[in-house]
Amino acid sequence: NLAELRLSLNFFEGALPTSLLNLDSLVLLDLSQNQLRSSIPETWTGLPSLTNLNFDGCRLIGEIPAGIADLASLRVLNLSDNLLDNPIPAEITALTALEELLVTQTTLSGQTPFLENLRLLHIGTTFLRLDRRYYSSSNLQTLEIPSNGLREDDLPGPDDVSESLRSLNLAGNRLGDTFPIQLATNFPNLQLLNLDTALSTGSIPAEITQFSNLVSLSAKDSGLFGTIPTVFGELTKLTFLDFSANILNGDILTEFGQFVDLVTLDLEGNFFAGAIPSELGLLTKLEVLNLAGNVLDMAIPQEVQDLPNFEDFEF
Repeated sequence: NLAELRLSLNFFEGALPTSLLNLDSLVLLDLSQNQLRSSIPETWTGLPSLTNLNFDGCRLIGEIPAGIADLASLRVLNLSDNLLDNPIPAEITALTALEELLVTQTTLSGQTPFLENLRLLHIGTTFLRLDRRYYSSSNLQTLEIPSNGLREDDLPGPDDVSESLRSLNLAGNRLGDTFPIQLATNFPNLQLLNLDTALSTGSIPAEITQFSNLVSLSAKDSGLFGTIPTVFGELTKLTFLDFSANILNGDILTEFGQFVDLVTLDLEGNFFAGAIPSELGLLTKLEVLNLAGNVLDMAIPQEVQDLPNFEDFEF
């Protein structure tokens, strides 16, 4: 009657024993962070109740077998950080209960099969091509595709709209020199957007306020230049903002004082000048403020020094 078996970080090596593949009551099998260095078993019919399978970081080799589709109850499949190659088998689309698929940091290639009930898809640092139907999925909430060689033409088009998507990670791709403002129309309820090192250059457009539900925005080391438009202060739901390692200049906006829920503000390594605005003292939830590597006046406003939750302040 064993329901959960957690064996992560145990230095196991070699192929899985067949006894593990015949536990018909098992719901969760976690073998992550071992050194199996073997292929994934071909047959999975002995685990009819399994909903969660985690092989993250096991140095598995070879391909994903078509037999994985026998896990009809599977909801979470994590095969990240392995030596897997070849395309994901088309048979995986039979896993209609699957909600989370993670295959990051592998050498898998080809097109990602479309699973309409997925809520989370992680295919970063692979050679996989995204099936564009995911851009219009009514169920997908988190899409992680960093460092996949995406280009501007691979971004969603005007007819690709999903109201369900909340988190999008495009870091480390090659998205050109224009801030992808169209994503605000594609994904009107987007809350987390990561564009780290994804742009070659570009300015921050006033239309950025169309991302009205953003909670977290990161675009560090993306060649952003010029000033931040004052309307940026309308993004009042932000809790995390990272524009570090860009070429932004001008004053630090007094409008940042409107981000009353902001916890982290990182503007390190730009060309901001002038005084640190006292309005930052209104950010009572702020824990991390990084203004290092700019050309700001040395004086730190007392209102900023008195912030109650500071854990890290670099200037």
